[in-house]
Amino acid sequence: MNEGIRKNATEQEGMARSTLRDWWQARHRIAMEALFLSVVVMTVIGIALTNIAPAASYRYWLFTVGLFAIAGVLTGNLRAWEEHRSLFHVTLEQTVHWTVTLLAVLIVHLMLLSGRLTFEATGLILMLLLGQAVALDGFYRTGWRFAVLGLTIMAMALFAAWFAAYVWMIVAGGLLLWLIAMLLDIYLPHPAERR
Repeated sequence: MNEGIRKNATEQEGMARSTLRDWWQARHRIAMEALFLSVVVMTVIGIALTNIAPAASYRYWLFTVGLFAIAGVLTGNLRAWEEHRSLFHVTLEQTVHWTVTLLAVLIVHLMLLSGRLTFEATGLILMLLLGQAVALDGFYRTGWRFAVLGLTIMAMALFAAWFAAYVWMIVAGGLLLWLIAMLLDIYLPHPAERR
């Protein structure tokens, strides 16, 4: 009798998990799209700010590291949930990754305060560090979209160093990046469907 009750409770628990997982997967694409689009928008704003007001851009990139860390942890956890991996380990990896990135950003900030760097150079270096962090996070944890975004941020740092007026290229590039990501997401199989 107890075994039948336990089996029934286990089946109900399994159904509840399955229902939660189905609900989550239905909203997964929307959540991933919203996170990715918000990161692209923050990147475009930061790149434009680096072009328009380089002296203020380093503060923006410092702030953005925290926001990108939150987006990275959320995206990594969404993927871990989908791939049935340990949320604890993914969160720990993400936390270490973004803490080290923040440490590097703070060191660059200290170099600025000591007079070793200019505001313009600091903005570009922080942009490069953030691009590297996003790209590595994408390659190892959050997926190809963030890897491409990180490489794009790094390329835009290079463009910002070479060209005076590049904001329109960046806005167009950000929109194109988002459109390509949407199309690839539609035509490439979803990770849960590949199994």
